Amino acid sequence: MKSALIKSAIAVMATLTGLTVEGGQVAWAGTLYEGWNYSIDSFNDGTEGRRIGENSAFEFYGLATKTTRDKVYFAVNSNLSLDGHRSRRALNGSISYGDLFLNFANLDSVQAANGDLHAIRFNETNDTTYESGLYANVTGIGLMTQNSGYSNLVRHRNAVNSFGGEASFGDLDAETAYFNHDNGQATSLNNTAYGYTNIGSGDRQGNVVMADNLGEMGLDFGHFGATGDYTFGFSVDRDLLPDGDFIAHLFAECDNDGVALAGTTDVPEPSTALGLAVLGLLGAGFRRFQASQDADA
Repeated sequence: MKSALIKSAIAVMATLTGLTVEGGQVAWAGTLYEGWNYSIDSFNDGTEGRRIGENSAFEFYGLATKTTRDKVYFAVNSNLSLDGHRSRRALNGSISYGDLFLNFANLDSVQAANGDLHAIRFNETNDTTYESGLYANVTGIGLMTQNSGYSNLVRHRNAVNSFGGEASFGDLDAETAYFNHDNGQATSLNNTAYGYTNIGSGDRQGNVVMADNLGEMGLDFGHFGATGDYTFGFSVDRDLLPDGDFIAHLFAECDNDGVALAGTTDVPEPSTALGLAVLGLLGAGFRRFQASQDADA
């Protein structure tokens, strides 16, 4: 019966959600939980001097997104306050979040898409003077060295390794070529790589709205063990963004940590939501069955 229940669960998921099944394993496009798509970053790759992980003000734990028919929501869990981190060596006396970049144009290379990016300026404490909002036709810039940061991501990775941590970018691994700035010729992270931190130019499309009901919407970074000091989120109008898949990334202005997320603006179909609900019911049924088997053993 145990085997039959597992096979039934996989069949229902594959049929109702369109997920692929390989060798009895379900291949998820992202980490989905309660209607949110999560990218969970390494918990020990944010550096601050020789501090790392939970002891660093720049530890990013995760980035999440949720698409509804009217809005696209983003949420962040990290140790960095929206007020930024005070530093006499920073461009304006504080190191803040950069802007959230959305790349619909080229999922292999953020540089190849530069000038055709979207970005959201959600925090007006960072080093640019743009009004908060959603921008299109964006050119990204890096303000890492102006904020006492790493000149490239290889140096960040090497520092993390030397402190005993493990670098990652959430949905992208530490060796990704996505951030390289050498016309995409390299196959792994190299000395030209950095994450665009801020909007250099772009055309404002609309407003960004900070969200205050994330828990009511099902957001739960704690489900993944993400325990950053701050959780916040914001939304933009769905019809101001292109349809389809994107790579999002968000870095501290110093590039001391950052996270990337593979997402989509496609609105979930009712069958997908039904499939996830059925999966939950089947999972609950399996746990009850397993408990009864253990009790009889």
